[in-house]
Order: sequence, then C-alpha cells, then structure tokens
Amino acid sequence: MAIRDIHLLGSPALRARATNARRSLEGRLKSEEGKLAVLEKEFNGGEPERNIDEFDFQKYLDRVARMRSAIKSVRVATTRAAGETALKQTGAILDRTAAKGVIKRETANRHKSRLAKFVQKLPA
Repeated sequence: MAIRDIHLLGSPALRARATNARRSLEGRLKSEEGKLAVLEKEFNGGEPERNIDEFDFQKYLDRVARMRSAIKSVRVATTRAAGETALKQTGAILDRTAAKGVIKRETANRHKSRLAKFVQKLPA
C-alpha cells in the first residue's frame, strides 16, 4: 500500500473489499481442501486396495511385499543389463500378482511399461 493510500485504511470501501477478498479465498480454500480429501482417499496411504476375494490376509501381504521388492530391484539397477534381468523377473511377478487378484491387470501392465521405460534410460 502506498503512502498516499493511508487515509483509506479505515474507509468502509476498503473494509468491504477486504471482506469480499477474504470470503473468496475462504471459498477457494474449502474447495481445495475437499479436492485434497478426495485425493487422499484415492491414494490410500500408498497401499493397494485389498481384494475382497483374498481371504488369507498374510498371503496377500506377502504377495504385495514380493511385488514391491521386485519393483525396487528394477529401480536400484545401475546398468541396463542388470535392469533387464530384474525387469524380466518383475514382469512375471507382476503378472502372477494380477492373476491372483491382488492388483488389477491394467495396474500390472502400467508398472511393467514404466519400468521398461526406466530400464531403457539406464546406461549400457
């Protein structure tokens, strides 16, 4: 605010403008908080959604852990050859995990595709 506008500090017009701006920002904040809540619900803490057909919860957790460790083995590869061998094993594990219903087939394919792109970018 410029020095010439100091006389406007107490004016009703300035207070009304500030009130309108505050209301507008509060409305935007509320809508963004709603969007954030929806995204947090979808994210599910980074955990895949549990399939109802999976009765043995420990077996489900083991399959998820095996899948995650396989994905990490590709991500930590430093050369393309090591990445390709890890990718081959990971692809089989992802397919098996999808076949058991732990994750969806599309999710497994998406993981394999992204991992293949990652391996192609590794140095030879």
